[in-house]
Amino acid sequence: MQNEYTKYLTITLTAFLVALIVLSSVLTFTFLENARYTDTGGTVEVSGEGEVFAKPDLAIITFSVLTEESSADLALEGNSQKTNDVIEALKNYGIEDKDIKTTAFDIRPRYEYHRAETDRPEGSRVLVGYEARQSVETRLREMEKIGEVIEGGVSAGANQVNNLVFTIEDEKELKEEARAIAISNAKKEAETLTRQLGVRLGRVLNFNEDLGGIGFMTRSLEMEEVAFDSATTPQIETGENKIEAKVNIVYEIR
Repeated sequence: MQNEYTKYLTITLTAFLVALIVLSSVLTFTFLENARYTDTGGTVEVSGEGEVFAKPDLAIITFSVLTEESSADLALEGNSQKTNDVIEALKNYGIEDKDIKTTAFDIRPRYEYHRAETDRPEGSRVLVGYEARQSVETRLREMEKIGEVIEGGVSAGANQVNNLVFTIEDEKELKEEARAIAISNAKKEAETLTRQLGVRLGRVLNFNEDLGGIGFMTRSLEMEEVAFDSATTPQIETGENKIEAKVNIVYEIR
């Protein structure tokens, strides 16, 4: 009986000692891990910029028709006819309905100020007619036709061409490329700083990106630039667009 009790006690003590050793190992490992990540000496924050250049593949052109008449009805009628002619001319260049959109339309009275035959300094306002305006935005993917399309729109009746924008329709890959360059530049800066400080670069603790997007090229054409005869087509140069990315990264230092 005594032998069985001794055997039971020995097994119990052995199990207790094993459990104590395992628990001690776990606590020691946890302490070392916490020490590794909390007693590092701080963080370092760096920024990086990246940019890529690409030729635009989409032109956005706004044609406007402004008509002045003695009455609102005449202004509306004349403006509508000219605008319809402009839209028809754009379609003749193969531009689809989904790429032609009216962006502005208004009719308003037109006044002139005449000094009255009195001593009143403000004079008097006289109604002299009405003006109607309609603007049509056109999205053109055949970039080599920009000058030709502008010529056709003006010849059809548009008397204002503005907000000429050159952009890139699908910029996802370009943004990713710019971001990769920005991250690489930020990491190089972090490595330089840690080398100068005599510490080691650790894990990334925080990341932030400035979604700046694509740099658009925009201009408005004055009528003297597009008032050409039928034998002249304006030459429009698209150049390149700049796609930018900016990142901020916080690294742990050890």
